Amino acid sequence: MNIRKMFPEDIETVVNQELEVFGSTLGTKMLNYELGVNQYAYYYVVEKDDQIIGYIGLWCVFEKGQNTNFYIMPDYRGEGIGNKVILFALNHFDDYGVKTITLEVRESNSVAFSLYQKHGFTEGGIRKNYYENGENARLMIKNL
Repeated sequence: MNIRKMFPEDIETVVNQELEVFGSTLGTKMLNYELGVNQYAYYYVVEKDDQIIGYIGLWCVFEKGQNTNFYIMPDYRGEGIGNKVILFALNHFDDYGVKTITLEVRESNSVAFSLYQKHGFTEGGIRKNYYENGENARLMIKNL
């Protein structure tokens, strides 16, 4: 497994995988903006056997961090890859002086919720109808 910086040529793969995993996507335009314009954005792809199998998006804005999106393709879950990516993200946030991290996770995604809890995130509330399909999001917070 390898975690590397995301490049514009990775966007098509990531968008297609997001659609498969979530049924929605941040989209090509947004990801191009994040990679090329947003000075606070850091996006990484996760590879195995030279194939993209996931990605994570991070924002570092002074002492505040945000995990914007994260997935591992279903065929690669249960191998500890998600755990390694979260540890990578936590180190990234620490390197950039982030003190508080937030993220949203779908209410139905108990596996992701448990993963974040394992790494010290706590639930900070519910964001009603947060996702395109009307599903609520659990807001999660971690202080470094």
